[in-house]
Amino acid sequence: MPLYETRLKEHVDEVVRSSVEETLNALLEAEADRICRAQCYARSAERVDTRAGHYGGSRRKRAR
Repeated sequence: MPLYETRLKEHVDEVVRSSVEETLNALLEAEADRICRAQCYARSAERVDTRAGHYGGSRRKRAR
């Protein structure tokens, strides 16, 4: 295969991979928004769940 065909194939592969990754990330973000009833970092009275890794509990824990 000539060099230009190899480079073209690599470029197309990267474009397709990037497009699929962006699409999947957008779908996952939309699903998380729907489940949490809020966008990432948004605050609302109706919000049931939290996002971005918040855990309930005491904040007075110490390292041993």
